[in-house]
Amino acid sequence: RISPRVAAVIDFDRKAVDWALRVSPHYFNTEEELDQLAAALK
Repeated sequence: RISPRVAAVIDFDRKAVDWALRVSPHYFNTEEELDQLAAALK
C-alpha cells in the first residue's frame, strides 16, 4: 500500500520524503513470500 503524504505528515517531513510503502509481514508469512518481497523491492 502506498501511503500519501497526508497519512503521516510528521514523519514525512522529518524524513524528507513524499511517499512511503507500508509492509506488514506477520508470523504466518512464509520465507518464500518474504524472499519475493525482498526481490521486488530491489
